[in-house]
Amino acid sequence: MDNANYYEYALGLSNNTILAVGTIDLSGGTYQGDKEIKQVISSIDLSSISSNEEDLTVSSDTPSKKDPDVSSKDAQPSHSVHTPSGGFDVDWDKCIEDTKRSIMDPEYYWYVKDVHIEIDHSQKRIVLTAVVGDATSADTALDYADTMVRQFNAFAGTQDGSIEGGSKDSYGGLYTQYTALVGVSSLSNVDDEDKWFVNQTLYKGLNQKLELNKAYR
Repeated sequence: MDNANYYEYALGLSNNTILAVGTIDLSGGTYQGDKEIKQVISSIDLSSISSNEEDLTVSSDTPSKKDPDVSSKDAQPSHSVHTPSGGFDVDWDKCIEDTKRSIMDPEYYWYVKDVHIEIDHSQKRIVLTAVVGDATSADTALDYADTMVRQFNAFAGTQDGSIEGGSKDSYGGLYTQYTALVGVSSLSNVDDEDKWFVNQTLYKGLNQKLELNKAYR
């Protein structure tokens, strides 16, 4: 794709396991997306994560909580005084905390070992990565990636009503302004990006859809 604001390319390796390794040039600055997912997900401290797996494989039929419980006290908008960042009036530390609490709820996501979320306002970039148990199926990992992206937008929306909610064709208004780097890896494959379930950059405003890496399609 090539237009006034973006330049990107997809690079497929010989084993066809990488979904994309691309660069994007914004206002003269080179920005590398997918490679940074590896740096973040590889930095997760695995020493505190149990490697014990459930006997049952986590399948795509696993029940999940797709929408955050915005009726709870913790999910209500923060009324603390803070300076809006990135054009939205959101307490981002609280948004990250609320999202992680929801998407790591063991009642629904017992197969999730760790989650990392960070936001860089200067780069207009959100990083959402997760490590899941080795028994997790590819379809479940993809569904979880979708959940991470949608719930982060939803919790931001509880604080700033101008952020549009997600829909069938959109992950929500947050991603019209921010590019999202999304990665999901099994516990044993954190250091091997060829075997990640999801390793994808969702460029802002393009309404891309998350997909499994080619090895799992």
